[in-house]
Formats: sequence, structure tokens, C-alpha cells
Amino acid sequence: MTSFSRRSDQKELIDDLNCNGEHLMQTLRELKTINRLLGGNHVTTDGIGALLKDSPSKKISIIDVGCGGGDMIRVMYH
Repeated sequence: MTSFSRRSDQKELIDDLNCNGEHLMQTLRELKTINRLLGGNHVTTDGIGALLKDSPSKKISIIDVGCGGGDMIRVMYH
């Protein structure tokens, strides 16, 4: 059984350049769900909000390199 008491240092499946097809698509679906349910999305959006709190109308550009399925960039856009 996997222990979640400390962060793993193992390479993630999505970081394997040979991961493709349905295996990759399933991994991206799971990542989207995990970020949504466990708060990964809020960590990012809360951080951006904190950076912009003194000038909320300031326009910024964000690039998410290696963005997987692109779900985080869509969350940040809205």
C-alpha cells in the first residue's frame, strides 16, 4: 500500500516522454480531478490573487510550460 505521509520523489507517469495514447489521456483526466478536488487549483489562483491584490485591474500574462491537459490555464483565465 502507498504511504501518503511524505511526498514522493519518484518520476510521475506524465513526465515519461513515452506516455501516450489512452494512458496519457487517463493520466490527464485524473490530474484534472485531483487538482480540482484537493485544492491544487486554489493554490495557484490564490497565489495570483495575492500578487495582484494591490492592483487588481493590472493585466498580466501567464505561461504554463508543460501544462498537461491545460486545465490550470483555463482555471486561471476565468
